[in-house]
Amino acid sequence: MRRCGLVYDERYLLHDTGHHPESPLRLSYTMEHLNASGTARMLDIIEPAPAPMKSVMAVHTRDYIEQLR
Repeated sequence: MRRCGLVYDERYLLHDTGHHPESPLRLSYTMEHLNASGTARMLDIIEPAPAPMKSVMAVHTRDYIEQLR
């Protein structure tokens, strides 16, 4: 059986975007459900790695990246 990977780190729970669907609460509920349903045992948890700047620039403008710096 093929396995599925999940890129996850507890630090993701610190990413507070305010009133937005991408939120720590949604992530914590998702992880709770994956654990309670047993699905988490079927996943390969992958440690996140910093994205290369080329990849970041493919989805964000230079101005936005400079704002974050």
